Amino acid sequence: MKKVGYLLILVAGIFYGCSETEEFNEQSLGKAYFPMEVGDFWIYNVTSVKYLQDTVSDSSTFQLRERVDTLYNNLAGEPTFKLIRSRRTTANDPWLDDSVIIVTVANNRVRRMADNTELVKLVFPAKNGKNWDPNEYNTLDPGNAFYQNVGQPFSAGGKEYGNTATVSVNDFVSAINKDVRKEVYAEGIGMVYKDYEVIDYCNIMDCNFDFNFILRGSHRTEVLESSGKL
Repeated sequence: MKKVGYLLILVAGIFYGCSETEEFNEQSLGKAYFPMEVGDFWIYNVTSVKYLQDTVSDSSTFQLRERVDTLYNNLAGEPTFKLIRSRRTTANDPWLDDSVIIVTVANNRVRRMADNTELVKLVFPAKNGKNWDPNEYNTLDPGNAFYQNVGQPFSAGGKEYGNTATVSVNDFVSAINKDVRKEVYAEGIGMVYKDYEVIDYCNIMDCNFDFNFILRGSHRTEVLESSGKL
């Protein structure tokens, strides 16, 4: 009986140890920056400005909502979420469905298909300086996304987040153009902030060598307003 009892204790200890290790690994990998379950939603306040010939050609503010509709396995057997993206002009307006987003979480990568382009949004483990090609699954030129400020606090939209990770999607500035894009993810919440600024400046004599003259460009920010479960 003593041997049987010892064996049961040993087996129980092994299973408990594995469970505890798996939980620790999930946390240490940084997957808590991208929680996702059916019914989850995120609402963002969006500001979008477009430039053409050094003037604002279009400017708008609106709200976007992304809600997780279903979970299934794709043809490769990978866990895949279907999100419904909706839009409204103000908080008093009804939501109008805008598009469908497909998110696949596999091989320590988060892939997001939106507007017919699949991008690698996150890779795990999340560590400062860790980089990857966000265009690995599309035909765009290779990119270089990387983590910054992992585990650091961040504030946006009047809210404080204690543990976040910033993804520098692109960080390029020259005399003739600018492409600076970043996203911030908060532990247990997901993306809480997004800032994309892509500008082409004038570098020809027609602009009298005014390098601040904006030929074309855009600046878009998304700030989390609320999140939860429907």
